[in-house]
Amino acid sequence: MRPSQRLGLRSLSVALTIAAVSSVACAFPLTALAGEGDAAEASPDGARADALFEEGRKLMSDGRYAEACPKFEESQKVRPGIGTLFNMADCHEKAGKLELAYEEFKEVVERTKAALQPDRQKVAEQRIASLEARLSRLVISVPATRDRLTISLDGTVLPPDHLNVPLVVTAGDHAIKAATDRDEGEPFETSVTLGGGGKTTTVAIPIAPGAKMKRRTGMIIAGGILMGVGVISGVGTGYLAAQGDAPGPTIGLAVLTVATLAVGIPVFAVGMKKRPVVERNAFLLPTSPIPDVRVGPGSASATWHF
Repeated sequence: MRPSQRLGLRSLSVALTIAAVSSVACAFPLTALAGEGDAAEASPDGARADALFEEGRKLMSDGRYAEACPKFEESQKVRPGIGTLFNMADCHEKAGKLELAYEEFKEVVERTKAALQPDRQKVAEQRIASLEARLSRLVISVPATRDRLTISLDGTVLPPDHLNVPLVVTAGDHAIKAATDRDEGEPFETSVTLGGGGKTTTVAIPIAPGAKMKRRTGMIIAGGILMGVGVISGVGTGYLAAQGDAPGPTIGLAVLTVATLAVGIPVFAVGMKKRPVVERNAFLLPTSPIPDVRVGPGSASATWHF
């Protein structure tokens, strides 16, 4: 074999070896134990971090995500690493903690970008894109107030820096409560249903200060009076019908009964429903000019949310 042929075969062999190593590295981009440079440390802390990492990996392979995630969390505390962070995010996603996994994958992107690891960065970005299809963004809009305001989302009090900014949350139903230190009535409450797909929904806390919920007393009284008239006229209708000799008044009382009950019952029900009450000099956020439009077979509706 000529020297030039041997040189060509040797170059081809080297190229194939490099390609094989590269493909393996890409196939397993973030499973290493590791510190920031993914280099294991010969120290008691390093050994403990590795042991916790391995325990987490084994638990994950068995589908025991609730037990696996704390192992990765503890390993990350002992010795922070990009690979550990990625596996922790992966575990949280599989455990259903999508918001937490989303934030952790974002941190992986930042760290891999700083570490000049484009392959790992790309994998993390793909995971983020996948999660965004299952998440929504919620903006809780709060007007300026000097009162101490407490906003909670699904029972968890939000820090001030979580207000008026998009929050990544899972799709589905969420409950929002707002209260100030000067509330006299019950705190403001509302619920919102998020559909996912990365869509942003804004919920405006309607008043400041004092987001209170009270019943409409006037409507309760009016509805009660109408229902009372309906009951009385209904009794009169039954009495005249039993006599059998006054069809005109009987029909009139029957119509009055139906009308007063048909109006009185809904008015009373609406009055009993609690609503935000605007105090004097309170700032009221404007209602969104965009209605919620629903179109179905043979029907359509538009609803403005207050």
